[in-house]
Amino acid sequence: MNHWWTRRLQVGLLGIAIILIAMWGCGRERVNPIDSQYGGEGSVALNSPGNVQARGGIGHITITWSANTEAELTGYRVMRYTDPAQTVAEATFATVQTTYVDSPLVAEQTYVYRVQAVGTNNEESERSLYASATVSADQSPPGAPSDLIVSLDEANFQRVLISWTAPTRDSNSNELTGLASGLL
Repeated sequence: MNHWWTRRLQVGLLGIAIILIAMWGCGRERVNPIDSQYGGEGSVALNSPGNVQARGGIGHITITWSANTEAELTGYRVMRYTDPAQTVAEATFATVQTTYVDSPLVAEQTYVYRVQAVGTNNEESERSLYASATVSADQSPPGAPSDLIVSLDEANFQRVLISWTAPTRDSNSNELTGLASGLL
């Protein structure tokens, strides 16, 4: 028994099914009309690290920045340049901290840095603004060692034992800088 309304119902249901299948399977990104920052499922928008600062020291530069607060954040990428016009960093370092110490570096050389946040699926934020600093040269020699003791080794009379107390200040009585070790 074929009624006209049965046929209309079948055509209507078929039309609705086609529309639903097209919406579900078209593969295009969905946009949330309420939140324009929402880019679809799985999309993460990481903020660029802010307040990036670089401070030069003897043989090193310390780079600091403000922490990102996104839940997807897994760490940061610090990029070093010798010229801000470079598009590719000469060195890249990964860290989970908001401070990075770059060393050893050439004294009196200026380095430029940018920082980028990295997310759980390797998402990347925009790169930060540039921050630069110059590596300081150590102009002050260390103070003299003290308490120098020279003695003959009693177990082996062909050896001489030497001991001393390493300096704790520079020769100008300021904070000790640039001393790598107290080894002879």
